[in-house]
This record gives sequence, C-alpha cells and structure tokens, in this order.
Amino acid sequence: MVSKGERVNRIRKINSDVADAIELREPERVPYIMHGGCPYAQWSNKIKVSEAMLDSELFAKACLNTIKRHDIDGFFPIGSSISKRMLKENELIEKSGVKYLVDPKSKKPILRISEDGFPEKIALVDKSLAMELNEENVKSVYIPSIQEMEEDGLADVIKIVAEEVGDKILLGSGASSADSNVISAIGFDQFLDATFEKPELLDMYLQKENQRVIREAILALKSGCHIVYTTASWSGLLTRETFLKFSYKYHQALVEEVHKQGGIVLFFASGFQAHLMDLYVNMKPDILLIDQDDIGWVKKNFGNKVCLQGNINPTDILKSSLEDIERKVKECIRKAGYGGGYIFDSSDELARDTSPSKVDFVIKTLRKFGKYPLQV
Repeated sequence: MVSKGERVNRIRKINSDVADAIELREPERVPYIMHGGCPYAQWSNKIKVSEAMLDSELFAKACLNTIKRHDIDGFFPIGSSISKRMLKENELIEKSGVKYLVDPKSKKPILRISEDGFPEKIALVDKSLAMELNEENVKSVYIPSIQEMEEDGLADVIKIVAEEVGDKILLGSGASSADSNVISAIGFDQFLDATFEKPELLDMYLQKENQRVIREAILALKSGCHIVYTTASWSGLLTRETFLKFSYKYHQALVEEVHKQGGIVLFFASGFQAHLMDLYVNMKPDILLIDQDDIGWVKKNFGNKVCLQGNINPTDILKSSLEDIERKVKECIRKAGYGGGYIFDSSDELARDTSPSKVDFVIKTLRKFGKYPLQV
C-alpha cells in the first residue's frame, strides 16, 4: 500500500493547493476541480455528445479546450467514448434523431446515445430489456482484462488529454461501481428483489463486476489520470443494512486498490446520503464529493477525517443570477472552507447550456473570496 503522504506528494508537484486540502490543511486559496467533462465540455465547444461518444479525439478536444478556457486546478471526470468492441459487435442506428446500439441477433437496442447527455443502458429505461438474473447469465458475464480494455479504446481520451496537460493540471477519470453496473444491467427493482430472493447469486454478480471496476481504475491511473472518481449513485435509495451487505465491501475494495496503485480516490455521495455518510468516510477515500446533503453538516461531523468537495448545484450556475451565484459560492466557502480540507466544485456535471461566462464568474468569485485566511 502506498502511504497517503506519498500519494499526496505526487499531486503536490502539480498543485500544492489541492494537496494541502487533501491533507486537511489550509492552502493559499480554495482550489477548484471542475466537474464538467460531459456535457458542458462538448456543448460549450459546439460538439454533440453523441458524436464525442463515438470519437475519442473529439471527446478529448472538448476536454482540452475547456481546460484551456478556464482557470481551474483540476478537471474530471474524463470518461471515454464507447468501446471499439461494442461498436464493432453491434449495429448503430438512428431513430427520431436519437442514436442506438442494437444487438444484431435479437435486434433489441442495448444503448441509447442521446445528443446531449451520457449514453444510457436501455435496462435502466425499459424493464422488459433488463437482463434476467439467473446463474447462467451471471456466469456468462465476461470481464475483459486491462489490456483488452486498453485495446478497446477505453483510455484513449485520458491518454490524449494527459499527454498535453497532465503535468500542468490534475486530471480525474471515472471508474464505475459494481452495484451501479449491476443495477444498469438488471434494473433497480430486480436488484432489490434479489437482495431477498437471490442474495448469493447477486453477490456473485457484484463480485464479477467489481473486477471490471478495479481494472477500469488501474487503466485510468496507468493512462495518466491522478484522481479516480467513483460514485454511489444508487446507494441513497438503499437501506443502510442493504448497502452494508451488498455494496460496502466492493466500494472499499476499489478504494484500497487505487491507493495501492498510488492514486487519489474521490468518492461521490450522489443524492441524499446522510444515512451512509459515516460508512463512506470509514472507507477512507481521499476526497468526498457532496451532492444534495448540507456540506456544512458534513463538515461539522466529518471534516476532521476527509477532504470535502462541492456543493453548489450545477443548475444554480445554469439558471441563477450573478448575484445569487456569488452568494452561493460564498456560502459553500463559509460552510466548508474554514480550517482547510475543502475543494470547490459543482455537485455534479455542469449542465448543458451553461454559459462559459457564468463559469468564469464562479471562478472569479472563488478566487476573490477563497483566499486564506478566509473572511466570508
């Protein structure tokens, strides 16, 4: 296991403010790691998300242009375009202005590629297309090796961006989570049913998917990212007991593996997660991104244990007046910045149609009021 000091020192060479924040110290100023890889990067550069998802160079171009436009300390999550294997093995069709990947045998759509957002696995939308959870289907799930993932192009965007700016700015890339992958494949209702009716089979599936997640994380680090971003997107809908029984150990295993590889972990507490917050902190991620929960409450209860990030709502940046944006930025600093251990960010991806000038105003406000010693 690479010690936290060693891991933080690796990023200190690029950005001392972020390093200080992770070590729960006061930096010179509150740093900003932009959560704008998609769809803001594409939209603000007049690139359709649906086209970027089919072209890694186009995706990387959007990220690089966004990084160069704004005064930021880090940028993530840098994802990937759709894998070369998936594009090769399935048919790409367009219907009513929306692109789909269709299984050539069953003729069923498996992936929806919308113009202005992330591709959606159809199972999340259409229960009739969800994978049936049975032993045969679980055993047939194939988990590619790291080399196969690399050959599939799943790290091409990271590589292109890292090659140009990886020594100047901190880069992050997302690794999915085992429970999110499984829920995407079988649907949330079937996942909940399986916790009661097929717990051993569900756990077998989660264990396999966690191999995929860990390999994604290792590939991201190998390709030039500094921070591995992972999330508990569905966990806020789980009871504490269910999360502990079926999800916790897999999130923990990912955190430990990234640390072993020398990387920094950012864990996204997506949605309302107060009932699980202590468990997330106990997993010892380096940064905890706060979404819907009050970051002031999290700071009060856990700010002495983990660096916090967030939590201005991206919709506020999109729709609010400049006066309201200034007030909200100052509120984030006031709630979480004192004593250090805080990185500013929107609580999720910057929204499509967000004006770059508004983003610049957010940064200008942060630079004005985020200098230590704080006076907000």
